[in-house]
This record gives sequence, structure tokens and C-alpha cells, in this order.
Amino acid sequence: MGKTFLLVFFVSLSAYSWAQPLDGQRYADSLNTVLEQSTSDSIKARTYFRLSQFWRKDILKAKPYLEKGKSIAKENPYIQALSYFYLGQLYVNSDLEKSESAFMKADKELSRFATKEAFLLRAMSWSNYGGLQQQKDHYEATADILINKVIPLGEKSGDSLYVGRKYADLGLMFRNLEQFDKAEEYYNRAIERLKKSPLPSSDLAEAYIYAAKNCVFLKKYPLAKTMLSKAKAIIVSYPESELFIDYYAVESLYFIHIEAYEKALSDIDKGMVLATKLQETYELQTLLYQKYQTFAAQGEFEKAKQTLLMTMSMNTLDIAENNRNDYYELSEIYA
Repeated sequence: MGKTFLLVFFVSLSAYSWAQPLDGQRYADSLNTVLEQSTSDSIKARTYFRLSQFWRKDILKAKPYLEKGKSIAKENPYIQALSYFYLGQLYVNSDLEKSESAFMKADKELSRFATKEAFLLRAMSWSNYGGLQQQKDHYEATADILINKVIPLGEKSGDSLYVGRKYADLGLMFRNLEQFDKAEEYYNRAIERLKKSPLPSSDLAEAYIYAAKNCVFLKKYPLAKTMLSKAKAIIVSYPESELFIDYYAVESLYFIHIEAYEKALSDIDKGMVLATKLQETYELQTLLYQKYQTFAAQGEFEKAKQTLLMTMSMNTLDIAENNRNDYYELSEIYA
């Protein structure tokens, strides 16, 4: 078995078009304050849409916000077009067909408006549609959508930071295809774009984290550590941010590759506690997989087997590459 299994990694979903707020509760509170103080139906509708997006993991809680926003501005054709984007976001984790249909409807309806915001929202709709194609293992189609739809529309919007995020998504795509050199090129483009923001952002932190992961696969370990340090400097004041789960996952992977196994296990446990608290099932599964890798590297094969079986029992996303990797690794452990 050797150490070849250390190069196996979960295929990650392309990040959906919404930057994670570093302080989620403060973000939600600020939206509720806008609702209390605003007299504009358009602003209120948009705020309700953003609340539906914020609570999108709980459809029963999120959907009334979406419906309220549509009702308030029912005579506004632009707001109605905008609502399809948020409808797509609402069903992105529960009903792929409904989500796909809503994103394509959003692109069609918003194409009637030649504004920077409309271009940006069309780019975001295509980006999310591409993420759904990736869930179906259509990786080349996802990359094509990013290159030929998302980034050109993003450039038309004039939003350099959004385009930076999409370069990071391309980095993710090529990393998942094990084209690590090409992934590095796109991550570097992303970081250069995102560094132009006047304040460090969650997007830049995320780009550093996943660029670091790509560096691990390229065996550029000092550069991976540097990238992780830059990410931590941005998120250190937000210990319960979702990004800290990603940080722990990538730093633990780095420790696995440099054979610092106890440090890896410590990071994994920290990440699992936070993932459990924030109900991030996929991230929890990823961390469990890395715990399996660590036990296997230490020669703790019984612990490795039990951890891998636990990981497989949690598999909520039927992604072929992940399933293939799981069964291959299990056969190696039994051997």
C-alpha cells in the first residue's frame, strides 16, 4: 500500500456563488435591522431574498423570506427576475432539477437588463448551475461553463473580486481533475484579483486555503504552510467561521504529508467539533476521511478500517469518484 493513498482526496463541490460571512449572526442581525428601518419595497425585497439565502440550509425557514420578498415587489419586473436566482439557491442542496431550472430562468429573465448587477447575477446563476453539473460528475462541462459563461459575464459586471472567486473555482476544478499545475495557475490568478480588495476577505482566505491544498499535492510544502499562515491571519478573529473547518482540513492534510501525524489528528478533531456544531455534514465526512488516512499512515489498520466505514456510512452525495476512492481504499486496508 505504501503512501499512495495519501494522494487520494474527496472531489469537492464547486463553491456556490455566495461569500460566507465571517460573522454569520451579525450578518443576519444587520439584515433584520435593514428590514426594520427601510421604507423602500425594493430594498426590503432584496433583504428578504438575502435572508432566504442565509437560511438556505433550512428550507422551511428560508422559503417564507423568499415569498415575502416576491410579494412586496410583485410589480417590479427586475426584482421578480432576481427572485429566480434566490429560488435556485434555496433548492441547491435538496432538488437539483428545480434548482437548475430556476438558475436558467434567472439568466433568461435577467438578460433583459443590461446593468452591471444583472451581468453579475447571470454569472452567479451560471456558476451555480455549473456546480450542479459537477454533482453529476460532469467536470468538463463545469469547467466550460466557468470559462465561457461565468468569467465573461463577471468581467462585464466589472466585479473584479467576483472574477477572482471564479478563478479560484477553476483552480478547484483542475485540482479535482488532478491537473495540479494548471490549478496552481488559476489559484494564483484568483489570489492576485482578491488581494485588490481594500480589506482582507473571506474569499481571499478561502483562496489561500485551497491554494495551500493544491501545494500539498504538488509537494510544495513550505509554500503550502505560507498560504495557510496567510489564511489564518485573516480568519483568526472568527474562530467559529465555516472557513476554519476548511483550514483545519487542509492543515491536517499538510501534516499528514509531512508525517506529523499527531498534529494532523489534533487539527482533525478541532475541525470535527466545529463541523458538528455548524452541522456541516460534507465537511465532517472529509475530516473523517483524513482521520482514516492518518491512522492508515500510522499502521493503525483496524482504526483506519472503522473510520473509513464510518465515513462511507455518512456519504450523502453520490459522487462516483468519491465512491470509487472509498472502495479502493477499503480493499487496500483489508489487504
